[in-house]
Amino acid sequence: MRGRDGRNLSISVAAPGFASLMALIIKPRSLGLLTKTERRAVGASFIVSAFGLFDLADPDPDRLQGDQAMWMMAAKELPPGAVFDLGMPKPTAEVLVAGHAAAPGGAPVQRMGLAWAIGNLQKQLLVTGDRVWRMAGATALPTEPVPFVQMPLTPARCFGGEGHAANPTGTGFRAQERLMARETVALPNIEVPELAVRSIGDAPAPPRFGPVAVDARERLQYAGTYDDHWIKNLAPALADDADPRLFLFAPPDQRLPGYLAGDEGYGLRNFAADAPEVQRHLPGFRVRCFIGWTDPQKPMVELPMRIDTLWLFAGARRGVMVYRSATPVEDIEAADVADVMLAYERMTDEPRPLSHYLQVRALRTNPETAYKYAFAEHQLAPALPQDVLDARNAKRRALAQERRSKRRDDAEWMARQELARSGVPKELWPAIEIPEFEDDDVPMPLPEEIAGGEVDFAEMLDALEALQAKAEAKLDEVARQQHPALAAMQEIASGQAEPGAIDQLLAMLDMPEVAGQIDAEIAKLPGPGELPAVAEASAPEMEAKLDSLGNWRKAMLDAADPEVDEAAQLALARARFLGLPEGRPLEHVRRELSGDRLALPDLPDLPDTAIPPQAETASESSLEEALRILETTPYAPVEAAEQLRAAMDEVDAKLGAALPNLAGEGGSPLAILAAVPASSAPRPATTRAALDDAAAQVAQGRAEVEAGLDQAEAQMAGPVLEMRRLSPQPLKPDTPLTPAVAQAFGALVAEQYRAGIVLAGRDLAGADLSGIDLSGADLSGALLENARLDGARLTGANLARATLCGASLVQADLSGCDLSEANLCQVDARGARFEGSRIIEASLFGAQFAQAVFDQAELRNLTLMTVPFTAASFRGARLSDSVFMRTDLSGTNWQGAALERVHFMDVDCPRIVMAGAQLFEVGFVMARAAGADFSDATLTSVLFAGEADLRQASFARVRTEKLAFQKADLSDSDFGKGRLDGACFVETVLARANFREGSLKRALLSRNDLTGIDFFAANLLEAQLNRADLRGASLRAANLFGADLADAALLGADFSRANLGRTLLAVASDG
Repeated sequence: MRGRDGRNLSISVAAPGFASLMALIIKPRSLGLLTKTERRAVGASFIVSAFGLFDLADPDPDRLQGDQAMWMMAAKELPPGAVFDLGMPKPTAEVLVAGHAAAPGGAPVQRMGLAWAIGNLQKQLLVTGDRVWRMAGATALPTEPVPFVQMPLTPARCFGGEGHAANPTGTGFRAQERLMARETVALPNIEVPELAVRSIGDAPAPPRFGPVAVDARERLQYAGTYDDHWIKNLAPALADDADPRLFLFAPPDQRLPGYLAGDEGYGLRNFAADAPEVQRHLPGFRVRCFIGWTDPQKPMVELPMRIDTLWLFAGARRGVMVYRSATPVEDIEAADVADVMLAYERMTDEPRPLSHYLQVRALRTNPETAYKYAFAEHQLAPALPQDVLDARNAKRRALAQERRSKRRDDAEWMARQELARSGVPKELWPAIEIPEFEDDDVPMPLPEEIAGGEVDFAEMLDALEALQAKAEAKLDEVARQQHPALAAMQEIASGQAEPGAIDQLLAMLDMPEVAGQIDAEIAKLPGPGELPAVAEASAPEMEAKLDSLGNWRKAMLDAADPEVDEAAQLALARARFLGLPEGRPLEHVRRELSGDRLALPDLPDLPDTAIPPQAETASESSLEEALRILETTPYAPVEAAEQLRAAMDEVDAKLGAALPNLAGEGGSPLAILAAVPASSAPRPATTRAALDDAAAQVAQGRAEVEAGLDQAEAQMAGPVLEMRRLSPQPLKPDTPLTPAVAQAFGALVAEQYRAGIVLAGRDLAGADLSGIDLSGADLSGALLENARLDGARLTGANLARATLCGASLVQADLSGCDLSEANLCQVDARGARFEGSRIIEASLFGAQFAQAVFDQAELRNLTLMTVPFTAASFRGARLSDSVFMRTDLSGTNWQGAALERVHFMDVDCPRIVMAGAQLFEVGFVMARAAGADFSDATLTSVLFAGEADLRQASFARVRTEKLAFQKADLSDSDFGKGRLDGACFVETVLARANFREGSLKRALLSRNDLTGIDFFAANLLEAQLNRADLRGASLRAANLFGADLADAALLGADFSRANLGRTLLAVASDG
C-alpha cells in the first residue's frame, strides 16, 4: 500500500473501534449478535449484526436455531484462519460456502458434483477423491481416486501450492517439476468442472467459494490511503477514502446486485449425506433491532436490518443469514448506548407494534423482573402456530391431570371403581373419605421446551409466587381473624383454663353478649324445690341436668379438651399393624351391624291374628308391612307398635352413620335393608308370622351386607393403599397418636420384629421407632406415615414403594437402602445418611435434606422443587434425568459424582463442590454458584446460562467438550491447565480469570470482558477473540496461531514471547 507521496508504508490499518461492553443485550436465544463501533472523521457509528442459523434441508418456519450451535459450528467448519464475520456493513449481499462435501447416503464415492444456486447465482464444483501423479513410462498419469465420504471445502484442497500467487496453500502447482525431483505430488480435490486438471502441465485458476483472505490484494485495493495525514488526523479510524467493498469477502461471482429479502428460493446438491438434492426457500424472517440510550430523555430507536451475507455450510446442512444495520453514536466507543434489543418475526405476519417491544424492554431492564424473562423466547420470536401451542397446552394439562390423579380425584375414582366391581349394591357402599387436594397450577416446562431453550420462567415463577402469596394470604387471614383470641384459645386447649376463659374468648370474638344471654335464659329455669311434681325416680336426674346447665362454661372446657382413649388408639394401631379384623377399614360399620344392635324388639304379648285382606300392599317392604299390621290389627297392644317404631328409629340412626349412601336413598334405611334380600316366599297370613318374616329378612339383609363389606374391603385394599402411597400429605393415622401411644406402638413393632415378623407391606403409621435397628429389614411397601425414625438404623433395608410421608428421619442411617418409588414427601431427613442407596422415581415434595449424606447413591428420575439440601453430600453419587428447581444447594459436595441429563434451575449453590465430577448434558440456569469448585471435572455438553454467578469459581484442570457459558459472571475464576477446546463464552465476564497453561483451541471468546485475564502459555490456536476487551491481559508465551483478535481492546496487553503466526490483529497493509 502506498501513501499519497508514493512512499511505502509499513504501518497496519487499525481495525474499527472496540464496542462498549456496558450495553445490555436483550435477544432471543435463537439469534446471534455482534456489535462494534466504527470511527470515521465525521464521527462514530454503532453497528449491529444479527445471525440466524437454519436447517438448509428443512427450514423451520417458526424458529431459527440457537446461536451457541452457530458459533460452535462456524468454528468447526471454517477453514483454518478464515474469518466468519468482521461485523462491518457490506454494500451488497454475498454468498459464502464452507464445510465439506458429503457423499449421498454416506456411501463412499470416487467423485461427485457439488452445486448451489440462489437468485441469479449458480456455481458447480467437481469433487474427487485423493490422487497423486505417477509416471507410466514417459507419461505422468493420475492414480485412481480414493473413495471418500466427506471432503473438506478448503483452499488446501484446490489447485495451488507454494509460490502460487492466488492460492499458496493449495496442491498440484509445479507438478511436473516436483515429480521429476521425485516428490509425491497430489492432484487437487476440488475443481471447476470445465477446468479440471487432465495433464500434468495444466495450471487452472483455483476455484473460489469461501471467504477471501483478509490480506488478499484484491481486497486491500479498497482499504484507502494511509499516510502522514491519516496518522496525524484520523488514526486509528479507517481512511477517508476506504471503500465499503473492503468488507466483501466472497469472490465476485458470488455477490448479488442488492440485498437479500430473506425468502428467496435456493437449490443445493450434495450439501448433506441425507439430503443430496435440496430445493427450498430461505425461512422468511425479518429481524428487528432496537437501541436504548443512557440518556433517559432519548427515545428507543429502531434500526432497519438488511441481509448482506448468506453462509452455506455444506455437510453440516446449515445456513446462516446475517442481518446488519448501523446508527450514529455520540461516543467513539458507543458508551451512550444503554441496551440493544433484537427480535424476529415472520415476513408473512403483521409487524408487532412498538408498544410490545417497549413493554419487553421494560420487563428485561427492570431488576425485579429481568431474571424471569431471561428465556422468554416468545417475547422476541414469532408466535408459535396455534396447533403447536394447543398441543403443548394439552400436554401440560395432561401432565397436570397426571399429578392430580395421584391425589384426590384418581384416588376416589379408583375406590369407587373397585366398589362397583365388588357387586355390593350402591346404596350399601360405605363412606369414602378422600382428602381434598388442590392443584398447584405451576406450569412446569415440557421436555421439548427445555431442549429448545423456550422455558417461560416468568409464567412458572409467577405461578410459584402466586401460590406462595395465596398460602401467605391464607395464613395472614387466619392470623388476622384468630390473633385476638389466640391466647384464650391456647389457654382453653391446654386443659388448665378456668371457666372465665370462655367469657374472655367470646369477648375477643366480638360476641360478649352471648354468655350473658345464656346466663339469662338459664336463670329463668326453676331452681331446686321449684320443679313441678314428677315421678320420684326422675327428680334427681332432672335436678342434675339443671345443675349441668348452670355450669355450661365448664362443659365447654371439657369438650375443648376431650380425653383421648389411648387404649383404643393403641388397640387400633396394633390391629392395623398385625392385620387383625379389628383394624379393617369398615370395622366400624360391622360394629353397628353386629349382635343384637339391629335386632327387632321381642313382642311376646302380640296376639297372633289373621291379616285383613285390605292390608295387602305390594310396594311395601316386609318390615314396613309388619309395622302397618301392628298399627291396624285389632286387639294388638298399642305399646307394641310404639316399641317397634322406636327400635326402627334407633337402628335407622346407626345405619345412617355407618352407610350414608343407604341413608341418602330416602325412606327408612332399615326398611331398605330389609328389602335388599329377594324373597319368593308366600305372604304371611298372621301378624306373628309377618313380624317373624320381617325379622328374618333384616337378619338376612345384615348378613348380605356383611358379606358385601368383606368383598368391598378386599376390592378397596389396592386403591386405598395406592392413595396413601401417592399422597403428598400423610393420610394416617386418622387421629395423631399421643406420644405415649406412639412409643408403645413402636415398642410393639420392635418386639414383633425381633420375634421374626416380616414388616413388608405392614401399617406402621404413627409409630415412634426412634433409635430402632432395622438393618436389612424388608420394609417394601410398608406404610410409615408420620412415623418417628430419628436416629434409626435402616442400613440395607428394602424400602421400595414404602410410604414415609411426613416421617421424621433426623440423623437416621438409610445407607444401602432401596427407596425406589418410595413416598418421601414431607419427610424431615436432616442429617440422615443415604450412602449407596437407590432413590429412583421417588416423591420428595416438601422434604428436608439439609446436611444429609447421599455419597455413592443412585438418584434417578427425580423432580425437586424448593427442597433444601444445604451442606448435603453427594460424593460419588450417580444422578440422572432429574430437575432441581428453586432448591438450596449451598455448600453441597458432589466430588466425583456422575450427573447425566440433570437441570438446575434458579438454584442457590454457592461453594458447591463438583471437583472430579463427570457431567453430561447438564444445565445450570440462573445458578448462584459463587466460589463453586469444578476442578478436575469432566464437562460434556454442559451449559451455564441466565445470569449465572460463578465469581471466584474453580475450573482448574477441567476437561470439557461442548461447554458453553451464556451471560455468566466468571470474574476471578480459575481455569488453570484446563482443557477447554471449542468452549463457547457468550456475553460472559472473565475479568482477572486465570487460564494459565490451558488449552482453548478454537474457543469462542468474542466480545467478552477479559480485562486483566491471564493466558500465560495458554493454547489459543484459532480461538475467536475478536471484539473482546483484553486490556491489561497477559498473553505471555501464549499460542495465538490463527487466532482472531480483530477489533479487540489491547491496551496494556502483554504479548511477549507469544506465537502470533497468522494471528488477525488488524487489517494489514501491503507495505
